[in-house]
Amino acid sequence: MKKFLIILFISSIGSVLQAQVFTEFKTGFKTVFINPAEVNSYYFGFNPALLDFNAEDELLVLSTDVNIDDGKFKRFIDPVSNRLYQLTASGKKAIDSSQRFKGSFSFQRYERKDWTWVFTRDYQTGNPFLIGDSTSGDSRINGIRMNAEYSNKLFKDFSVGLSLDYSVDEMLKEVSPRPTSEHRDFHLRIGLNYSVAKEINLGLITDVYDKNEEINYREDEGSITEETIILKFKGYDFPNVFRKKSETRYTYLNGYSGGITFSYNIPPTVSTVGYFISGFDKTNIKDDAIDPRAEGFWLNNYLEGGIQISALLDEQIQLGLIYNFHSDNGWAKYPLYNVLYYERKLNLHSVSAGLQYSFDRKLSAGMEGGLNLIANDEQDHYSTINNDNSSNVYYVRAGLGVEWSDEISSIISYGFYNKTIPEYSLTSSEQSGYFTQYRNNDLIYLHTGFKRHDVSLAAKLSPGFVGIFYIHLNYVSTIPEGGSDFYGEVRNEFNSTLEYRVKVF
Repeated sequence: MKKFLIILFISSIGSVLQAQVFTEFKTGFKTVFINPAEVNSYYFGFNPALLDFNAEDELLVLSTDVNIDDGKFKRFIDPVSNRLYQLTASGKKAIDSSQRFKGSFSFQRYERKDWTWVFTRDYQTGNPFLIGDSTSGDSRINGIRMNAEYSNKLFKDFSVGLSLDYSVDEMLKEVSPRPTSEHRDFHLRIGLNYSVAKEINLGLITDVYDKNEEINYREDEGSITEETIILKFKGYDFPNVFRKKSETRYTYLNGYSGGITFSYNIPPTVSTVGYFISGFDKTNIKDDAIDPRAEGFWLNNYLEGGIQISALLDEQIQLGLIYNFHSDNGWAKYPLYNVLYYERKLNLHSVSAGLQYSFDRKLSAGMEGGLNLIANDEQDHYSTINNDNSSNVYYVRAGLGVEWSDEISSIISYGFYNKTIPEYSLTSSEQSGYFTQYRNNDLIYLHTGFKRHDVSLAAKLSPGFVGIFYIHLNYVSTIPEGGSDFYGEVRNEFNSTLEYRVKVF
């Protein structure tokens, strides 16, 4: 850890990012060291009707992302290691004085190392109907993702916009019985915005999204003599166990939501922006390719919203504040008998505040602190398990921004996080070995506090005619509290982004 900090600090001296202005790029901070122009309803609340940019922002962007996390401080059903590799090309273009377009195309490879049992890609949505097999091994997901955004200022004070996300991928488990799966995700958001006055904007947003997953188990010709044991979970315990070589599962998720966005700006001193969204998504699970049977139904209602404030007190001091909340209320049933199997209520509140002080145009320092409050209540009627826990995560981050020259600048920061569990309760009746020996760890993980160290470097190099280079490096180490069941384990993460921006349009 100490060696990493020394290397990161030395590299920041010759690295790359401007301390005062960051355009659509990560810095490690939420409330300070941000571009004031990005405190609006496009970036916070994402209303595509407010897609707008200057001529100098019409750039081709080529980027690569590498995200790796590894360690045994995890739930039982989580992989020991996750690795994401992504290549993206994106760009913006003004069609005319009122129309704007932005698009991107990505190749993704996602690897899940030493993944136990589960073979459902989106297994963390709250849906208790999971499928897998009795083996542990590596899985990989290869896919592409496309995004298109468009906005049009129809009248002087009224604009409309839309955003379309489309992705497809395929997943393979690289150990017998080698199941495969295919996924198709579609997400459309439509936004409207009306400028009530020069300082005030009011908007409407609505979402429609649709996701499909098809999982296939077939006889593995390379392991004909090996028995395939398929597990179908309806909760934390008592999975249905099948000794069969062929199975197909279909998962269909549909969701809808609507909300509002608003902003009030007094340039250049104060910017205030907020949003509120309400929606629901439902998931239907069916098995058997020849005669699909209803295996499960999951419905989740959610509310989310937030407010962001950025204030420039004088030429040297900037304040920032962000508050977000999210609430889930979901339930699952077995459709054939209309039996309630599972219920969950989840509430999250997050607040962060920061202060940035500029000593001069080349040197600035910032500090940020925050609190996350999480309340989770699960009633697994199928498994006769009730889990109710609350957790608090406190954090503080400090950073230094330096403009070394007109071409080179950087920000380095360190954050410390502390998770505490003020209260929790876990009740269960007579459980099987699937829970007591294995999936019980999923709940123990939720009841475990930790300390986390987070080091981040953001940098920018502007050599002029050849374009602009951005880099972001982030290292995170999470250590569970002493005396817990995970004592002695650790979780390490490394995230990196490298971008190249150039004027080609």
